[in-house]
Amino acid sequence: MTQKNKQQNLWEAMLQGDLTALEQLYALFHADLYHYALKLTEQVDLAEDAVQDVFVDLWNYRKQLPLVNAPKFYLIRSVRNQCLKLIKKQNRFTDLDNASPFEILIRPEELQLKDNSEATKNGLAIAMAALSPRQREIMYLKFYNNLDYEELAEVLDINYQSVVNHIHKAMIKLRKAAVLKHLKY
Repeated sequence: MTQKNKQQNLWEAMLQGDLTALEQLYALFHADLYHYALKLTEQVDLAEDAVQDVFVDLWNYRKQLPLVNAPKFYLIRSVRNQCLKLIKKQNRFTDLDNASPFEILIRPEELQLKDNSEATKNGLAIAMAALSPRQREIMYLKFYNNLDYEELAEVLDINYQSVVNHIHKAMIKLRKAAVLKHLKY
């Protein structure tokens, strides 16, 4: 029996509900799939998750899966698609800070400062520029328009906890820049 025939037989057995066949497919392809996923994601955990997810999905959806001539190709394509999904999901959370379509600039002269020196204004401008667009937008709405957290969530169409998180992260950045001591609040 050729290697290709063995793979096809294992695939067919797995489709019929043979858990041992799934385990053998996993043992046969795991290393290649993992290395491919690692190349795509450049992250060990993400690569392993992608491979694991593919095999879990194989088992869970085996009744809907087609017969394939080349299981390895099918699995490689599945791992690639899963990597893309995981990267997109990860980026959705990573890029949440950059999700604002607006570039709100808050100029130091718009703020009530305890110290109006140029050095303070420049430091404040740099600190504000370091905030993400979403953080600047939320800070603007919170402190210039006096919106509360629920109102911010509704206006920005994000959940309450996201608003809290954005404000918290922005305040940490501003504290690290020692900007808050110059503000009257």
